[in-house]
Amino acid sequence: MIEMPGDIEQTLKDEFTNLTSEKSHLPTQIGSIVLLSGESLDSTNVGHEDDGDTERRFELALRLFFEKTPSPLFVIDGNDEQNRHLKLMTREKGIPDEKVFIIHNLVSNTLIQIKSISERNLDEPLVFVSDLVHIPRVRRYVKKWLPDLEFYYDSTEFPLNSDQVQEEIAKIVKYAGLGDLTI
Repeated sequence: MIEMPGDIEQTLKDEFTNLTSEKSHLPTQIGSIVLLSGESLDSTNVGHEDDGDTERRFELALRLFFEKTPSPLFVIDGNDEQNRHLKLMTREKGIPDEKVFIIHNLVSNTLIQIKSISERNLDEPLVFVSDLVHIPRVRRYVKKWLPDLEFYYDSTEFPLNSDQVQEEIAKIVKYAGLGDLTI
């Protein structure tokens, strides 16, 4: 476990506690839905349990896509294997190809995903879709790499558990130490 001052740890724990009652206020119109892929749909994630995180996030992004008029851009931001699966899923669900924007990454992790988004000129506002436990770290990456962007998100209702929260807090502290995000 990474050592951190108690006040930082408590602040981060409080942020996770508040997540359960906080709900992102989505803009009336969405320019782009950014689906942040997880570990599923990727055969290179050896040793990780496939909990269906990417598929769960896809279903939420799909719902958002069909709720909004005009239809936003559906951004797929994973590695090539995940992107192949997700592109097929968008076709199966009736999303027109011209509404799908694929960002090709050799590997897929949150830092690479957010940095690759920062290099694109996507239609704004952007709404990031991920699991609830992931939102505090995503928010920090966006603040660091897309500082002028207003942060909107929607998250799956995947329940938080204390082990996941501790793991995310450790990642936030670790990546802040590397300069990838700010606490």
